Amino acid sequence: MLLLVLLALRLLQQVATTSFEKGDYACVLEATVNGQSAVLATALFGVKESPIKLSGDLRLGEKARLLVLIDASSTERTYLESLLTNAGWFYTIVDSAAAFAAEMNQGGYGVYALLSEKITLDQSTQTSLNAKVAAGDGLIVAGATDRRHQTLEQTLGIKARANEAYAKGVVVKDSALGLGWQRTFKKSSQVLNFTANGATIIGEYKNDLPGADAQTVLGALGAAGRYGNFVWDKPN
Repeated sequence: MLLLVLLALRLLQQVATTSFEKGDYACVLEATVNGQSAVLATALFGVKESPIKLSGDLRLGEKARLLVLIDASSTERTYLESLLTNAGWFYTIVDSAAAFAAEMNQGGYGVYALLSEKITLDQSTQTSLNAKVAAGDGLIVAGATDRRHQTLEQTLGIKARANEAYAKGVVVKDSALGLGWQRTFKKSSQVLNFTANGATIIGEYKNDLPGADAQTVLGALGAAGRYGNFVWDKPN
């Protein structure tokens, strides 16, 4: 009795077509036994041009990526987005302490701007922000009129006073930040009352600028002293 056993072997091999030009191709399976070759199977396939074309350009930007904390106001957000985009900044704007902390801890930022008048960062976030500034990151603070972020005062080089203060305008002197300018407020505005504690003085709150409303009454405790932080220009 003759027992015939047939064995079926399945061999898989992948062939990359990345370098293939567009066109039609054939795949041929050939076997050679005792010097004799035979074609066992053939298959046709085509290589088409990809409908997706990708192109890019990597460049080192002139500005670090900016993380901004603001109060939840669509008007303020729209204004800032337009301002920062036109100035060439890469930025993220958030309107909660939790979102700010999450973005900061995620990394990738080189400048931080606290522009909120209501939101308070927790102690851990303030401490982490201090460490980042000490390592060379930038910090801009505006809109604060109290000591919510007392931990940041040493980093800013200031010491805030507890009593309230009001002003009718601000004057900024020529400095390394640019040419001097002045702005009259539309109404008496509460400002952060503090003294410099290592910060460079670049400006001063005023109540006697040309165009200031002489009839506008200041806050109960009068005018503010000098200041040593940035002023962020925004619509009243």
